Amino acid sequence: MGIFLSILKITGLTILVLLAVILILICLVLFVPIRYRINSDKGGIDLPVHFTARARWLLGIVSAVFDHNENGTSMSLRIFHIPLRRKKGKKENKHLFGSKKDRKETKAEEPSFSIYSYDEEDDDLKEDKPYTAKETSDHKDPEGCTEEDVDNKKPRKSLLDIAGAVYERITGIADRVSSLLKGAGDAFENIEYYHTALFNDARNREAVRYIYDRIKRLIKSIAPRKIRGRLDYGSEDPADTGRVLAIASVLYPLYKKNLSINPDFENRILAYDIKLRGRIYLNVVGVVLLQLYFNKKVRRFKNIMKKENVNGR
Repeated sequence: MGIFLSILKITGLTILVLLAVILILICLVLFVPIRYRINSDKGGIDLPVHFTARARWLLGIVSAVFDHNENGTSMSLRIFHIPLRRKKGKKENKHLFGSKKDRKETKAEEPSFSIYSYDEEDDDLKEDKPYTAKETSDHKDPEGCTEEDVDNKKPRKSLLDIAGAVYERITGIADRVSSLLKGAGDAFENIEYYHTALFNDARNREAVRYIYDRIKRLIKSIAPRKIRGRLDYGSEDPADTGRVLAIASVLYPLYKKNLSINPDFENRILAYDIKLRGRIYLNVVGVVLLQLYFNKKVRRFKNIMKKENVNGR
């Protein structure tokens, strides 16, 4: 009896330890943020873009790097600084096949071969002469008829055949017009259906507001918290530069003084150096997604958008 109780005690302690480890892992995943950094720069309008995104979790125990530059694209995943996965882009393997310019030069250096025919009279190889337009037109078939004679022997279309072809064309055009009209009618019906569903149903309006609030909270939680950089932009047309500045002024509350924009109204230029830094809490993301999934108004609204039966919901 004592041995049986000892076994139960050890089993219970083992289960409790496993549950505690699982609970700790779940808390770490949900409440320890994933921190990310994004750097992107471009030295000039004709220069390539360099983009790097780094993410780390739990003091760098798990980290991932995505890099894109003029040499290609690469991605790596590390746990305890041990690489688990590394994926390179196509450009980095160009030494295996060579660039297009190298392949063209290699192809140009290859010796060209001519097609020869065997002449029974002198047993020598002579180069075949290409057919000219005259030789092709004078070519005769085994019966001694030229191609012009063959064309003349082709049966001519009768008036009934021509009338049938015209009728088929007209019916084809009519079918196309009818299909277009039917598609336009279906489009108007869909517009009227969605307009009624969105503006004439109070529960749908509440669902739209709820979705908007949840998505706004999600974007706010994962948006970059720090933005640093500069942007040098200029166009040959000053009006285009002015439009870009107008858009930048609308977005000013997002970057404020952290992003320096330098317009150039005379020269065509595009250069920037931007650094973003932020964090993502998976518990916030999970809560928002669960709220959207289990909310009855949102599910009813989704079914209405799919034109499914929502009776009894």
